[in-house]
Amino acid sequence: RAAREAGVKPVFGAEVTVEGILPRSGVTLTRESHPHPNPLPKGEGVRSPIPLSPGGRGARGEGQIHFHATLLAENDAGYANLSQLITAARMRCQKGEALATWDDLMQHSAGLIALSGCRQGIVAQHLLAGDKDGALRVAQDLQSCFGKDRFFVELQRQLHPGDERLVQGLLWVAERMDAPVVATNNVHYAERAGHRLHDVLTAIRSHATLDASMMQRRGNSEAYLKSAAQMARLFADRPDALRRTVEIAKRCNVTMRRGVQDLPQFQTGAVSQAEFLHALCKPALTERYGSDPGERVQRMLQHEMAIIGQLSLTNYFLIVWDIMRFARDQGIRCQGRGSAANSLVAYLLGITPIDPLAHDLVFERFLSSERPTTPDIDIDFQADRREEVIQYIYARYGREHAAMACTFVTYRQRSAVRDVAKTLDFPPDLIDALANAADRRGLAEAWGELWGGAEEGKKGKRGKEGRGNDDRAASWSITSNSPSTNHHSPISLPSPQSPASSPHTLPPTPHPPLDRRTWQLLLHLCQEIMGLPRHLGIHNGGFVISRRPLAEIV
Repeated sequence: RAAREAGVKPVFGAEVTVEGILPRSGVTLTRESHPHPNPLPKGEGVRSPIPLSPGGRGARGEGQIHFHATLLAENDAGYANLSQLITAARMRCQKGEALATWDDLMQHSAGLIALSGCRQGIVAQHLLAGDKDGALRVAQDLQSCFGKDRFFVELQRQLHPGDERLVQGLLWVAERMDAPVVATNNVHYAERAGHRLHDVLTAIRSHATLDASMMQRRGNSEAYLKSAAQMARLFADRPDALRRTVEIAKRCNVTMRRGVQDLPQFQTGAVSQAEFLHALCKPALTERYGSDPGERVQRMLQHEMAIIGQLSLTNYFLIVWDIMRFARDQGIRCQGRGSAANSLVAYLLGITPIDPLAHDLVFERFLSSERPTTPDIDIDFQADRREEVIQYIYARYGREHAAMACTFVTYRQRSAVRDVAKTLDFPPDLIDALANAADRRGLAEAWGELWGGAEEGKKGKRGKEGRGNDDRAASWSITSNSPSTNHHSPISLPSPQSPASSPHTLPPTPHPPLDRRTWQLLLHLCQEIMGLPRHLGIHNGGFVISRRPLAEIV
């Protein structure tokens, strides 16, 4: 949505890791045949999203090397296939890893455009090992899988040793099999300055310091989103490869309809859903309002039923009612809340306990024909028995059609300090002290507290006053030239006193005192990482129910 609002066409795709077996061509990529999957000098290793070694469930063959392939969704069917492929890849591996198989590619190739991949693509791997014939065979295998018009040989120039030799080898493969070529840049961050944060995130993922993660990090800062002019200079000899990027983008048209309900159909037998819903409300109407409810009640019920039908929400109300019916039948305490209390239908179904007419509540605050969005009905269940409700939903609608919603846990001050400081090899005791101080006062104040004593900490705090307590990220800025997308006013660090002058403020450590430059680097990196996703969590109460298998959607 943001891309479309900015006038940028979104292209949905993924770089997937595939096990190194191509049975159709009889090729198996192993460490014995390719002793180093990335023949670069020490310190110039290319980061892999998935370790190039057997690991996790589903890896086949000792010493087998996995390869990368870039897959783009050409249409909605392609997006569904890509989602299913990624789901299958994740389900066969341990948490945090994903490994697709050749069978996955064959089964889910429809609607997908495939690129041969980066240096860790299987075609490039054969060329880097000097096996041109093998490279041609596996490229033909991929073309056979995806189709002649949906497979492209990928060219990249990122100033790695042997780049030009690899490009010429890829061009030879493309010419021999009459395959189109496309120029890409293996983008891993938006701007060149982002390479530093990318290195830090790689080290964090590797649970290592920056020095120890050297071989997992990228060899240079070329993996940024280059401009059209920069790419034109890089591929001046192959303008056709650049033009093809536009052609491919035009072919990729995934609709991704937002806000469209795709719930499973609640089965009502021989009667329609509207008739079933009305039949549920009718006895409750007499129970709540007596044998003669009155014209006002009847008119409101007819009005709400008409709006619910007009917005195609009858099915939604029945599913909510069904879940609450199960809970009550099992003696599980439950109650709806929020704006649903404005609805007479919700009241009659027992979803909410409040009579909206007695309290003059406005139905349109909950649901309106002028605001065609799915209503928000929040339901609270008895905490110690909520698992029974969850298991009922799985059993009722199927595990492939229901799932707990996730949450994206983002970096905050404490977690940012801890993770970044570890990559910079800060001593553990100092990391603890700094994280605790930063969580209480902000990082700049923590600097003053730890290095300059209480008075310096107060100076840092005074420098922050007037910006509001909810803008704590402002204390992470160092300069307006920071590559971070978070723009805050620059601040100054308090001048550190010597450790000897304030021994009570420093945690005991065998490490030498950290200089100001190291602290500046920590502040910069923490500012850049703030707000980025750290890990996934499970939402406390959000549940997704879908007519289609969720693997086709997410």
